[in-house]
Amino acid sequence: MDKKAAENMADLQLIQATRGEETIPFADYLRESGNKMMDRKVLAQRLEACFAADTDIIAAYLFGSVAKGTAGALSDVDVAVLLDDAVAGTDYFERRLQMMADLTAVTGSNQTDVIILNESPLTLQYAVLRDGLLLTCHDEEARVRFTWQTIIRYLDYQPTLRRYEQAVLDRAGRGVLLDGYNPHRGAVEHYRRQRKKIKISANVNV
Repeated sequence: MDKKAAENMADLQLIQATRGEETIPFADYLRESGNKMMDRKVLAQRLEACFAADTDIIAAYLFGSVAKGTAGALSDVDVAVLLDDAVAGTDYFERRLQMMADLTAVTGSNQTDVIILNESPLTLQYAVLRDGLLLTCHDEEARVRFTWQTIIRYLDYQPTLRRYEQAVLDRAGRGVLLDGYNPHRGAVEHYRRQRKKIKISANVNV
């Protein structure tokens, strides 16, 4: 039994149980994943090695199409990272850039993206925990706590999210999604003004 797969399956069962869904037996999970899980094994090992020495990382997940086994030639390698609270929010951007550079070097692909779970939208946090594959974990207690908090917040927010989505669908069905708002309104006139300014500036410089 692969330890990482077992941990991922435990998280999946936890989330399904919380949502009142029937949990998938571990054997069925392996059988349904089939070779797709094996195809990701080398990549997961390389990504895990990249995070091994960084103890500021509570946990890292592979998510998106690569994690689901549906990646195509143009698919990104999507990685989500949960950082320790000791890492200042002002440092997130630099940390993200550094991790993207490190992962690009490890995977040999420039189609690599990293998100910081600490600052991600709730719906994305939940999607990563639900569908992602755990790559590494340096603090199991903190990871489980974040998982539970995210699930609880998402379930509390779900009715509001459903109402919003239904409202958007209703407006789209009536053809009034933007309600008269045109994001491109005035774009042509703005372009003409900019061209005029450039022309005047060029004449002045001459």
